[in-house]
Amino acid sequence: MVNNTDRVLNAAQALHAYRLSNPEAHMTSDPQELLTDLLADLMHNADSQKLNFGDALRMAQLHHGTE
Repeated sequence: MVNNTDRVLNAAQALHAYRLSNPEAHMTSDPQELLTDLLADLMHNADSQKLNFGDALRMAQLHHGTE
């Protein structure tokens, strides 16, 4: 069963992969800015696929609150 420690590690790996794949991300050492840039890029991706980022974020917030 996945626990919150696993979730934190998964998110850290995703942020690390994003930093490596994005030349602009190499320019920041601010974790808040990196997270913001990743979320903005995910919003662009959702738009391009006609997905509702706001709905996904609200659902993620509900999941976070119960985990």
